[in-house]
Amino acid sequence: MNSNPKSRAIKWLNIVLLTVNLSAFATFIVMSGKPAEPAATAQQKISSLEFLREELKLDEKQYAEIAKQDDKVFRAYHVLVDLLCEAHFSLLDELAGENPSDEKLDSIAVRIGNLNASIKKQTIKHFIIVKEICDEKQSEQLSGIFTEMMEMNEQCAICNKKECPRKERLRKMK
Repeated sequence: MNSNPKSRAIKWLNIVLLTVNLSAFATFIVMSGKPAEPAATAQQKISSLEFLREELKLDEKQYAEIAKQDDKVFRAYHVLVDLLCEAHFSLLDELAGENPSDEKLDSIAVRIGNLNASIKKQTIKHFIIVKEICDEKQSEQLSGIFTEMMEMNEQCAICNKKECPRKERLRKMK
């Protein structure tokens, strides 16, 4: 009778460890499938603003306002990217350790998720800043640019749904 609860505990422990290992493996596959983009430098920031100026045909006043308002967003973005890098190394260190702790791995995974959400919020702030400064025609062009930057078509390409209303929305946005 004592071996039955013990067997169940070992079975559940194996399931949890298998889940953690599969999650870690999937993370490494996803991360290695696409080279990590380096954090934007001041030059890259200027290049992205120049890109927007050319694509949206921004006037000098619009360009200056976007540059001014985006400065805070870019600084926050760089801090978050650095913290995300640190969290990925923590995950790697824990996984490579002799006895990886499920609690630590879970905590790191939550931290990585929160950092990714925070980075996405900075992207949203950037989009809103630019959109508020643009006229209606520029806003439409900006939506197309962000659709490309968010790689929406590539997400649809790996989706397992054959018929999906989101795919049709993307086709109409082009």
